[in-house]
Amino acid sequence: MGFKCMSEDFRASLAYNEEVTIPKGLENVLVSTPDTLSGGVRFKGTRVFVQSLFDYVMGGDSIEEFLEDFPGVTREQVNAVLRYEQSALSGIAGGI
Repeated sequence: MGFKCMSEDFRASLAYNEEVTIPKGLENVLVSTPDTLSGGVRFKGTRVFVQSLFDYVMGGDSIEEFLEDFPGVTREQVNAVLRYEQSALSGIAGGI
């Protein structure tokens, strides 16, 4: 049996390009506008979907590889997204 991460709904919306509200604390890191990339959530200042980061990490690639392949994304942006995920998972773990 799995557990549901607090940001699971947010990540699901990334895949389906639904209208999303950027999570509090990531407003300076991520953006979604209907007129750019069909409203997909992307790293602010780029055309790189945040889902690409998850795909890289889940596929076994390193953060360094991701940053090399997407030079417009900063390490600070990646760290902010990962800290958000860590915080969401810590909240879940505390409730188990």
